[in-house]
Amino acid sequence: MTCKIDGCEKAIRYKADQVCQKHYFRYMRYGTYELLGTRTHLKAPQRRYRNQNPAGYFTLYEPGHILSWASGYVYEHRKVFYDEVNSAPKKCALCKTLICWESLHIDHIDCDVTNNKSENLRAVCRPCNVFRGHSNDSMGTFVLTIGEQTMSALAWSRQPGAKVCGSTIIYRKRKGYSDYDAVFAEKITHKNSRPKTYNKKYDSVRGISK
Repeated sequence: MTCKIDGCEKAIRYKADQVCQKHYFRYMRYGTYELLGTRTHLKAPQRRYRNQNPAGYFTLYEPGHILSWASGYVYEHRKVFYDEVNSAPKKCALCKTLICWESLHIDHIDCDVTNNKSENLRAVCRPCNVFRGHSNDSMGTFVLTIGEQTMSALAWSRQPGAKVCGSTIIYRKRKGYSDYDAVFAEKITHKNSRPKTYNKKYDSVRGISK
């Protein structure tokens, strides 16, 4: 099947929208499938001041803004943060890594990308913004429940008292262990090996207790 846009013969990459990759990202950025004209003899399509892309983010037509693209549009949440909160953030709000406008992401605290109120926005580094979308039970498809807490095998392996790594927890479950024993039962082999250490820099972002 080909893209639904007239004249485009590229294969569909996004079935829900019935468009190719080129037109999908054009709409994501500009809020329209039309090519914004750059030649003087071509009339560019009428621009709307506010658009919403397929991911739910709003863009504003603000050609004079410092963060706007060549098309004149800028993400609303980035504009609001720049204008109302902090035009020059220096550190990630979560891990305190040094950031700048070329690398930072503006995060929606309540995870609602349509809520662009200034108090709902914060500047974060890319890893924190990405990892924040992964909860304890989304860090893998294999989850276990102990008490009232449900987490992935990887998340359980990082808990105090856990005896083995995530892959071993999964192996134990497939062998018939209970959820508790899969995590906390004593090792059968390599009993004298040193405990495996993990980089826990983003665990707090993911909601994994230390």
